Amino acid sequence: MTGTPQTIAEFNEFGPKLAVRPYCHTDHYWQVHFDTNKVIADTLGAAGFPVATRPVKVYPV
Repeated sequence: MTGTPQTIAEFNEFGPKLAVRPYCHTDHYWQVHFDTNKVIADTLGAAGFPVATRPVKVYPV
């Protein structure tokens, strides 16, 4: 059996942070892990969700 349990890990100023843990046989874990991240990125990108950014203040020296 395979699946991908998910939960909301935290809420922050950028929105909810999801915790996604692929569930599969250990022989395939890393491939499933990377494929899961790619599907999430592709799906959210296609839906028009913006990439979260953290503002950085640069001080002159």
